[in-house]
Amino acid sequence: MTPKLSSQIESKLRGLRRAVASWLTLRGLSIVLLWLVVLLALSFAIDWWFTLEKSQRVVSMVAAVALLLYLAWRFILYPLAFHLDDDTLAVRVEERHGELHDSLISALQFARLKDLDKLGVSPQMVAAAIEQGNADADKVDFSDVLDRRAHRRHGLLALLMVLMLGGAVAGVLTNDLMRIWFDRVILFGDERYPRNTQFQLTLNDKGELILPRGDDWDAAVKVTGIVPGTVYLDIDYRAGSDLTQLMIKQTDDKSGARPGAPSRKGGAKPAQTPTAPVAATTASTADASAKPTAQADFSATVKNVIEPFRFRIRGGDNRTDWIQVALVDRPTIESFDLVLEHPQYTSRLPETVWSLRPASIAASQSGSTELLPPGSPAQREARTGSSSVYALKGSTIRFKASSNKPLVSAELRNEKGVETPLKLENVKVKGADGKERAITQFTADIGPEQITNGTYSIVLKDTDGLDSKRPTRFNVRIRPDKEPQVRAQLAGISSMIVPEARIPIATNLRDDFAITKAGIIYQWRGESDASPKGEGVVEFTEVKFNEQQAVTEKGFNYLYPWEVTPLKLTVGMHLTFLVEATDNDTIDGPKTGKSAGFFVRVVEANELRDELLRREQEQRQEFERLIKNQDDLIAESRIALTANKTESINLSPALRSQLMQVQKRQKLIGDRCLAIAKQYDQIGQEVSNNKLEADDGPVQTRLYGKVIGPLETIGNKSVNVVTAQIDKARKALDNAAREQDIQELINLQSKLALELRDVLKFMVRWSNYQQAVNDLYAILETQGKVTRETMEAHKARLERGIFGEDKPKPKNP
Repeated sequence: MTPKLSSQIESKLRGLRRAVASWLTLRGLSIVLLWLVVLLALSFAIDWWFTLEKSQRVVSMVAAVALLLYLAWRFILYPLAFHLDDDTLAVRVEERHGELHDSLISALQFARLKDLDKLGVSPQMVAAAIEQGNADADKVDFSDVLDRRAHRRHGLLALLMVLMLGGAVAGVLTNDLMRIWFDRVILFGDERYPRNTQFQLTLNDKGELILPRGDDWDAAVKVTGIVPGTVYLDIDYRAGSDLTQLMIKQTDDKSGARPGAPSRKGGAKPAQTPTAPVAATTASTADASAKPTAQADFSATVKNVIEPFRFRIRGGDNRTDWIQVALVDRPTIESFDLVLEHPQYTSRLPETVWSLRPASIAASQSGSTELLPPGSPAQREARTGSSSVYALKGSTIRFKASSNKPLVSAELRNEKGVETPLKLENVKVKGADGKERAITQFTADIGPEQITNGTYSIVLKDTDGLDSKRPTRFNVRIRPDKEPQVRAQLAGISSMIVPEARIPIATNLRDDFAITKAGIIYQWRGESDASPKGEGVVEFTEVKFNEQQAVTEKGFNYLYPWEVTPLKLTVGMHLTFLVEATDNDTIDGPKTGKSAGFFVRVVEANELRDELLRREQEQRQEFERLIKNQDDLIAESRIALTANKTESINLSPALRSQLMQVQKRQKLIGDRCLAIAKQYDQIGQEVSNNKLEADDGPVQTRLYGKVIGPLETIGNKSVNVVTAQIDKARKALDNAAREQDIQELINLQSKLALELRDVLKFMVRWSNYQQAVNDLYAILETQGKVTRETMEAHKARLERGIFGEDKPKPKNP
């Protein structure tokens, strides 16, 4: 049987194994605790100096934990994972104690041998070796193989680190600075370290800054505490680019009083949310250029904000966290229909005078109530309407609109500062992409009592606190309902009439909407103040004005033949009159319009005949001058014929100018013929209207058949033939053709002169005839007057013979 090791050696080897594990554990723990304290100190220092963001703190914490786990594995778990066998421990002991002379390792190895006989080993030698090993092992201390000094250092280091960690825990519990560090680094909170410089910004409850898209951003920050000389605005765009901008100091108040707001030249303002201090710490150092002031305002302008970004403010010993900027659209009106309802008396349907439909919006507002049926003519025409509304007094303006986003308020304002809140209704609509989105619809009625001249604006405010930068505006102008326009002229009558005359009045009536009645307002009086006077009204009862739609457009023409015989006017009286019309205005009316006044004098028939004869003689004298002018034109044409013989093929400027002058003067003769015919026609109408002769009487027959008709033929036809021939001669290509054309012109002019003289002969004959007729009428009237006076004298004498003698008057002594 092989001898065994003593239990003392086995016990010492197990103790040494435990001692090695303890030594390794204490060493690894001290290293891990050392790095833990170092990392915590570094996290405090780095976070203090650089104010790390939460993401940076999280990454740092993950890296620190990973390092500690690696150290724990490397210096604790990994060494302990290796099992130290007895041979290894024995070798280490023998290395430490040389006096053993390998007896311990030999005893261990021999104790494990079995079947010594088969191995050819002497059992006595093995037993002696084991006994020697047991004896030598009892004399030494196995734990000497460990470095006790290093073990104590490791223990002291671990204890020191534990004490420091305990101090840190106590600091977290008792010190605000340590508590903030623990909240930020361990708990990943957002509490800020106290600083000498503090920043105050306007943010929403989410810690974001709301800015309107496309506006300029006037970044403003209030700096309190120790105000640095420079403050910077750092901008980080999502696209990867960044920008640093120096902020301009606006105020510097050393007294501690609240400074004024930063100066703004325009641009977007952030949403109105409570002011939140985003940095307030007490650093041990400050910027070298800092000055101990109470507070100051700094600002910087960022143009045309259209890209999302984040920003931070830094200056002195402080800087803010990165603040996210949320870009939102300002509230605007997407659809707008403005309807004008006219007063009832106008009988006009409501019309959409202005409609907005941006091309980018294709939303279907299902369930909404339209002010006008979709696709109606009024709505189609309003697509290109105007924002200027011209409304009659008594009108009502209604509009319906929808915004691009939900609103919290909408107000209608006018120039006088009157604000009218609008009723809001939040609805959901589907866009062109089929997705639903929330909008706000609102309506308003501006009644007749509220409408005023001026500009109305619709101001919107959304849920982000942004208002409409460019409010929708429309102008209202109160358009008056004008009085009727009345134009009247006498047709075939002059300023002299006989008591039995008929006065034709040609009237044009026009109004914005309708005329209810019209008529003649007249007055008559005698020559002296003591003469009788009278007045009256003649209504146009034959016309139903409510059926005359043309009254409101081009006007209504009406010829009224006014018979003045019922007025029983006498010779010497004066008659003044005008035409008056009344409209249907029920708001400020009815209004009346009047024509220009007319004045006529009542005369005897003979006086009127003499006046007509005088006017006829004036026209005849004018006609004689025309004939003289026609003869002069013939002479000039003959001169042109002579001058043409010396011309070259081309027409000279002098001859061309001469022919053009002849053409103009020839046309003027035709115009004058028509004017004289019109004057004779006026004379004929006055004869008819004053009933001096029947319409088919000899004067009318001769006048229209022998004077007016031929003159109109000459003016409209004969003269045109002559002027056309002049134009032909002027455009002739050579002398021969031009000579032939001028000769033909002379023939036509001579023929025209004969036509004019034929009319003149009848004018002279008709004038002499009319003079004789007038003389005969005068004789008859004188004879009638003598007869009336004779009859009155006989009547008076007869009365005296019946009722008393006709005694002669006594003669004077």
